[in-house]
Amino acid sequence: MLQDYLKRYKDTYISVKALLSYPLCNFVNEFFTYTRNYESGLDFTDYCYRILEMNRDKLNDKEFECLDKILIRLRLSMLDYLNRWGEYISYYENILSTKNYLLTYDKGRNDPDFNRYVVYEDKDYKYVHFLYVGSYRYEIIKRKFSKWLNGKNVEHLKRHQQDRLSDTELQERIESIFTRLDMYLRRSQNDK
Repeated sequence: MLQDYLKRYKDTYISVKALLSYPLCNFVNEFFTYTRNYESGLDFTDYCYRILEMNRDKLNDKEFECLDKILIRLRLSMLDYLNRWGEYISYYENILSTKNYLLTYDKGRNDPDFNRYVVYEDKDYKYVHFLYVGSYRYEIIKRKFSKWLNGKNVEHLKRHQQDRLSDTELQERIESIFTRLDMYLRRSQNDK
């Protein structure tokens, strides 16, 4: 859905890059959660990766890392909202073991949950895997998944899906989002 919308613009790469940059990256996540179109959110992450790979030569490593982190968080969010807890856990753990994107923290921080995410440290700082900031949600999802595996009722733990919105509600939400998106994309393309 969002991919088709982006094709209206001359340079899809610039539009994708704009959508994945602050503050629009927050807007993109909101689009999929507000409309509860989580499956399209997963498709959108795949689409963005294809566009970025086709234009990889235009991005330095730091730029790619920033965009990659946004797409990783978006995919995790969509898996969470789709109640695909096993996939969420697998993807989270795969990223944890394959991507060394780091955040810098003061050396004084020293709790066990935090220390599990420390990749390395020097005399002043601890360098922590960027997924640390989502570790609280990861732990919640692991508990939900464990309950489900043990045959416990988890219906009350599931996120609401798009079919719980009326057609009118959904249409109003989509129109609202696209109106705002149009304004942001026009502004960002005019700045280029």
